[in-house]
Amino acid sequence: MNALDALRGSVCAFNSRDSQSGYNALRAMIAPIAGGTPFFADSVETGAHAASIEAVREGRADVCAVDCVTWALLARHRPRLRSGLEVLCRSEPVPGLPLVTAGDSPDPDVETIRRALERAFTTPELADVRAALLIAGLSTTTNETYEPLREMERTAIARKYPRLE
Repeated sequence: MNALDALRGSVCAFNSRDSQSGYNALRAMIAPIAGGTPFFADSVETGAHAASIEAVREGRADVCAVDCVTWALLARHRPRLRSGLEVLCRSEPVPGLPLVTAGDSPDPDVETIRRALERAFTTPELADVRAALLIAGLSTTTNETYEPLREMERTAIARKYPRLE
């Protein structure tokens, strides 16, 4: 029996339907055990990770999905919000949020932005800022880097679990 099976019939809080960590990851974990039928008795859209956690704390939901960076930042800055809550499981690691600019930005502008970001991510004077934000580095990505996230969605849909419910 999957440990998540115990959540069947409970209430789930989620950020928004376009959230990877607050929606897609949990849907991907539930899809294999949902059997193509609604898994949760109800779901509550909260708009933010902290609001989802608050919904669980207040008893409006039984479970929510929260990204590990938010969870760690809350431990530092709002530990009372996490008090009494427990991490049930973790999803597979996926790439973090991309930094993007307008698609029609001229190449020289894109390069200027990239150089500025690289400086921000390596300048010793900003080390404390990066540490406070839990940023360890910067990597160049492509659209293919994010294919595992799209695959999570496609797999959940193929398993007849298109919506987290």
